This record gives sequence, structure tokens and C-alpha cells, in this order.
Amino acid sequence: MRAFVQKCSIALILIAGPYVALVIHFAVEDPFRLNTYPPYVEGYHHINRGVVTTNGYLRNADLDAIILGNSRSISLRCDDWTASTFDAHGRNCFHFDASGDNLFGFQQKARLIRDQNNTIDQVLIMLDDESKQIKPIGPREFPFVRHPVYEELSTIEYYSVFLKQYLNPKYQFAHLSKNTALGKWWVQDFSYHECEFNSKTGDYTTAKEAWIKKDSVTYYSENWVFDDQPDSSFYTLNDNQIQSLATTVSLFESIGAQCTILFHPRFLRTHPSAAALDRMARQLPTVTIIDASHFNKIIDNPGYWYERSHFRPIAGKMIFKAIESGELKPHALQQP
Repeated sequence: MRAFVQKCSIALILIAGPYVALVIHFAVEDPFRLNTYPPYVEGYHHINRGVVTTNGYLRNADLDAIILGNSRSISLRCDDWTASTFDAHGRNCFHFDASGDNLFGFQQKARLIRDQNNTIDQVLIMLDDESKQIKPIGPREFPFVRHPVYEELSTIEYYSVFLKQYLNPKYQFAHLSKNTALGKWWVQDFSYHECEFNSKTGDYTTAKEAWIKKDSVTYYSENWVFDDQPDSSFYTLNDNQIQSLATTVSLFESIGAQCTILFHPRFLRTHPSAAALDRMARQLPTVTIIDASHFNKIIDNPGYWYERSHFRPIAGKMIFKAIESGELKPHALQQP
């Protein structure tokens, strides 16, 4: 009996030991950077951008300009916005975006900012056909879990999602072998150590940008070939979506902020319809609305794109300069 107990104990140690070690490592090293800001360090774990920016916002003081958006807004930099004469000139800006963020997340952040009693002067809300949605994306799924400060999940539920992912043997294999073929969110295909991060503004330069000569249009023009570009398609915003926008705007206006909505370009040529822009202008009369989704100088040039979904920072600078010069006008349908 004693020998049997010893064998069972040894077997239990062999089975449970690696998991115990991983739990300890998870708690001590914080591999997903859930508690640390700035977060970008050497490693290939998928970092939750929404957690990153929420931690950054809570640690930043004296902010008076905010950018809200999904992953496509990353290339519209705070420094470029505040350097222009468009709205936020000379202000302290923070890029409060998240991967896959949408109207639901924007409203969450507006409430958080209001409850933090932070006085914001200018808010830039980036919209497209995906960020106009009002349902949360994967609120209990890795890696889109939202920070517990929003009270959508308890702190225990929040950490358990990441810990469950970390303990998954397939995830550990993918991470250690840098095998990105097992699934989109298993492991990043680059190290965050290769990125440049601005802890003050929340902006960061992706590893892809670091691999090429900065702002070199010719690199992607010569090395990236797109298939035939799709035809233009138009989307609208329904009553619930416009009401969600109105609520977000109202929350910001209650603390003295002026809101601007910018529809940014997409290589897929998706555009807000004229009817949608007209309804927004009528129902959000205090908001500046700019449609840059038809900005063909960017859309028609592969050199301005990482791939079909994300344009590069040089294109973001062009958008701000076009607004500043009047090439992109507020409340005007920017069709060719």
C-alpha cells in the first residue's frame, strides 16, 4: 500500500508539476502584461491591446485629447494629430484604442473617463464597417477580454481566461516553437521587443514597420502585390448604432469635450452611405463628421498598406494633412 501511495504521489507530481510551475510563472512574470505599463517587452505572447491602453489611461494624468478606435486606428498617431492644426493642436493626447473595438467599447471608455473626472477637450472617434457594431467581441474569449475596471467580468474571471490559455499544452507548444499555424491568436509572429512604444501617448510602431525603411512607400509598392481591388460597397448605421454613438458623445460632452467622427479608408472600399452620413449629421449636430473612406490617394496605392485591413502611419499623416488643408472637408461626402 505504501509503495502504491508513493507511486501515485510521484505520478501526481510528474503530471501536476509542470502546471504548478506554469501557474507560478504566470503570476510572477505576467507573460501577457496584464498588470504592467508600458507592456511591450521581448516575447511572442499575444498582448491584449485593450488591456494595454486601459492600464495606460489609468496611469496617465493631465490628458486633454483622446483617440478611440480599433486596430486600424493605430496608424493615426497622437503626435501627428496634435502636430496638425486640426482640433487637438498642442494638446496632451492618448491613444485609447483596442483590437476589435467598436461602439460598445467606446461607450465603456467614455463612462470610465467621465467617472475618472478627467477633463478632455477633444475626442477623435475612428469608425468603419466593423467598429460600428454595438455588441462586444468575445468578452470571455482570449485575447479580447476587457479590463475588469469596466465591471464586465470579475477580476477572477478576467485572469482565469488568460491563465486557461497559458496552461493549454497546444498554446505552450505554439509559443515555444513560434508556430503560428495552430490558430490566429495562439502566438504572435513577431517579438514585441521589435516594436517602438510611446508610453505617454499609447502609440506604437509595429514590428512590420520596423522591418522596413520608415515611411518608405516604395517598399510595399515593390514587394506587396494585391489582387484586383474590390468594388465599392456602402453600409448604413441603424437606430441602435446611432443612439450608441449619441450616448458616447453625450458622455464626453458632459465633461466638456468636442467630438469628431472620422471614417477612415479601407482597402476593401467599404464606405458609409450618404443616407447614414446625413442621419448622423442631423442626429449629432454638435459633432464634426469627416468621411475619409474615399481617400483614393491611399486606397489606390499598395505602398500605404500592411495588408488589406491596415494602412501604415504614413497614410495616417496624409489623412491629418488633408483635413488640415481642407482637402477632406467636414460634413461632405468625399466621393471621387
